[in-house]
Amino acid sequence: MNRIIFLLFFFHASLFGKGNVDSLLLKAVELSYDVDFKNAEKILNEYLSSYPDKPDAFYFLAKNYLIKFLAKNSDEDKIIFEKFSSLALEKAKKFEENQGQAAWNDYILGSTYLLQAVLKSREGKLTASFLKTEKSVSYLEDAIERMPGFYEPYTGLGILNY
Repeated sequence: MNRIIFLLFFFHASLFGKGNVDSLLLKAVELSYDVDFKNAEKILNEYLSSYPDKPDAFYFLAKNYLIKFLAKNSDEDKIIFEKFSSLALEKAKKFEENQGQAAWNDYILGSTYLLQAVLKSREGKLTASFLKTEKSVSYLEDAIERMPGFYEPYTGLGILNY
């Protein structure tokens, strides 16, 4: 079961109905898919130096650390995941306050809550996992409502329905 979850998250974010995403993010995601987390992190840190208030890179860093945690069960990776996922949520909520609601931002929020739900499930904290999943579904559905042709939120919902 853990392997299925791992694979689903690894391939989740077929990424990008192309448009909202900077080329640095695309390169980092490609490196992550190649399991080159070290170089992906360098690029994401470079992106963060230019865009420290955007949630995107924090989400992708969190995702990479969750994958590493699921693979190695390292407490250090878990702590770093929790840090980056919290930052992704914080930045995305602040973005929403300042810029208004947007499909991409809803996708980041929903996907980050989904990652947190996986961690809570892994820890056996099923109520917390359920609550994170509810938030994830809500944001992913909002993203679809705002932009029906944006396919990544459908992937997240599909993972949850699996």
